[in-house]
Amino acid sequence: MKNVQRWSKMSIAVMCIIVGTLVIGKWGFSDTGEASQAVTPAGSSSTLVSPNTVGTSEPVGTSSGSTTSESSGTSQASKETKQLKEMKQPEGKVVYLTFDDGPSRLTDEFLDTLKQHDVTATFFMQGSNLNVAGYHDEVKRAVDEGHYVGPHSMTHNYKKLYNQNEFVSEMKDTIDIIHNITGVKPKLVRAPYGSKPGLKDSLRNELAEAELKLWDWTIDSNDWKYTGNPGGIVNEVKTQTTEDVEIVLLHEKQQTLDALPEIIDFYKNKGYSFAVYKDEEHFPLNFWKDERL
Repeated sequence: MKNVQRWSKMSIAVMCIIVGTLVIGKWGFSDTGEASQAVTPAGSSSTLVSPNTVGTSEPVGTSSGSTTSESSGTSQASKETKQLKEMKQPEGKVVYLTFDDGPSRLTDEFLDTLKQHDVTATFFMQGSNLNVAGYHDEVKRAVDEGHYVGPHSMTHNYKKLYNQNEFVSEMKDTIDIIHNITGVKPKLVRAPYGSKPGLKDSLRNELAEAELKLWDWTIDSNDWKYTGNPGGIVNEVKTQTTEDVEIVLLHEKQQTLDALPEIIDFYKNKGYSFAVYKDEEHFPLNFWKDERL
């Protein structure tokens, strides 16, 4: 009778060992002794992810026969990239006023008008003008008052910039001058005459390799042709304003200075807020639709 009981107990113990082995083989265990959940990132080989790291993309092993999870590493990375891009876009109705070809004898007056209306703007300045020591105080003032000062080339010469491929080197030289005057080293450039068609593939590749960014515009005020007619500039701006986010091309000219208060009032009445470019909040805006820039 005792022998029968002993064999019965041994049989039960063996059965327990077999069942335990089957369970472990099916579920597996993490280093902490917690059961691991099998997930497969979409489009990749299956992986085992510990409950401690659910929501991350770090694999801790492999397993066959696992199931697909929507919260996989690949899907999560794609979602985060999309959110990052969305975060970089301005929200609501935003207008960027941009002024080319300075500094000039009018720079101080532009700064006065912007200050009176509590508006910050983005200036793209030319190296040949920046080299004039008499304008350095105006450039410093622009930066001190919260405006952005970026390069607009040294020469503004189409042949040199685009045919002789000096675009990037001229932008770098202009950036160095801005840095020497203000202590700030901008990353955003504006191409003279706009980036298209002159800024061909090779120049855009060089610009991207230099880790510089490029902005064109959404509204061309054509202010250069309205000498003595600031109302013509205002009408251009009004008729071309159609989007929530607008980048307005302006120049440091007398007629533009005269039109500026009315342009500012127009955008305020339309519910726009005024923004100044910031390197850390860059979003692509170029005629080539080159996402690198």
